[in-house]
Amino acid sequence: MGSTASRMYTVFRFGPFELSERDGELRKNGVRIKLQEQPFRVLVELLANAGTVVTREELKQKLWPADTFVDFDVGLRCGPRLGRCRGPVSCTA
Repeated sequence: MGSTASRMYTVFRFGPFELSERDGELRKNGVRIKLQEQPFRVLVELLANAGTVVTREELKQKLWPADTFVDFDVGLRCGPRLGRCRGPVSCTA
């Protein structure tokens, strides 16, 4: 019998927001906010590294395959969409 690895998912809470990594959802005051996959993944990385600087290179390594060219002037325009999500961050695993 093989063992199955179970992944721990995190729930991040910041201000009126809650991000469930497992459910792939961002909520504000309990109301689901529609967020595309890539901005969601960027937000997860930023929240997972709250309080530290996350470089473009680190984001590229985490979010895109090694052989993918990412034009950061075009590829990371999710910043304005995520810019309203500010405040202290807490998380639970």
